[in-house]
Amino acid sequence: MALQEDQQVQMYGVRAVGRVPGVLGAAPQTGHPTDAHGTVRLPGPLKFGPNILLMDDAVTKVAPTSLPMPAPLEDDTKKRVHVVTWGLGDKTPRTIDVAQGAVGDCPVASILAAMANTPAGSSRLSVAIKEISANVVTDLSAVMQYLDDDDWAARPKGSLASKRYFTVDLPKVKKDVTDVFYTDDGDENWDLLYIGHQSERSDKKAPPVLWPSVIEKAYAAVVGGYEKLNKIDNPVVAWDALLGLTPNVAQVADLTDPEIMKLAQSATNVPTIAATDPDRAKVDQESEGKLHGHHGYTVTGVAGNQIALYNPWGIPLNVSLTQFKKSFVHLVYSKI
Repeated sequence: MALQEDQQVQMYGVRAVGRVPGVLGAAPQTGHPTDAHGTVRLPGPLKFGPNILLMDDAVTKVAPTSLPMPAPLEDDTKKRVHVVTWGLGDKTPRTIDVAQGAVGDCPVASILAAMANTPAGSSRLSVAIKEISANVVTDLSAVMQYLDDDDWAARPKGSLASKRYFTVDLPKVKKDVTDVFYTDDGDENWDLLYIGHQSERSDKKAPPVLWPSVIEKAYAAVVGGYEKLNKIDNPVVAWDALLGLTPNVAQVADLTDPEIMKLAQSATNVPTIAATDPDRAKVDQESEGKLHGHHGYTVTGVAGNQIALYNPWGIPLNVSLTQFKKSFVHLVYSKI
């Protein structure tokens, strides 16, 4: 993975230079070759029939009667599919709505959380998805081989019908998707496998929301499935797809303490993410397990003399400036 931004950039008086090495993604459990979700790949740093006419915001839309399901992550996890009835969420998206699942797409998850952390980004997200009531069918014919076939009485026979679909309109993620998502093999208390995975959230009492899952599914449909989305290891690529911008990339080692704190303070208005050192063991040891190497975090601001972060696994946390400089190698940011 290589970032193709090698020029110096001046923003807020901060020097920004190119290249974030490696892939951002879920960190592996100590002593295991897979990540914390069982994904074999170690993600590095920081893709018919008659029509129904209906009215949406006073504009006539043509509703598809069938939409294909993007292929899942190709791992050993047992997969099922369900119609998910959750709402998209509050009118104003929140950073804590984002909970990364088994796909190693922390560039996507951390960028979505960073957008939700800023007024301009949150406003863009709030209009990026429209829910449209319609009788639609999710075509599962191309993905049936990936689905659990053990003791699943409700296993679909090639399709699932539901009552709504979503339009997603982001710069390079423009797609219609249904409310059918991949889940684990729980019979009643099933959970989403990918973004939206509720067990990843530190706030278990927060109601589930669907907007991050819808955007991730649309992105997966655009690039050809969750497996291909899992391989997008360049945050600049994800930034361009979701924001239509090329971000600034600053090496933490090249920044002064005031510059780092200034960028962290600006994160409440400028979407900002940070990439930890690819050396997982080093980051884990130096942070006493508080941080994970080769992973992307949303910078959410400052808390006193500490830097406020959001781990897209669903965990807000604060770290000292000293710890930040030890564990993080890049800051990625841009105005909207």
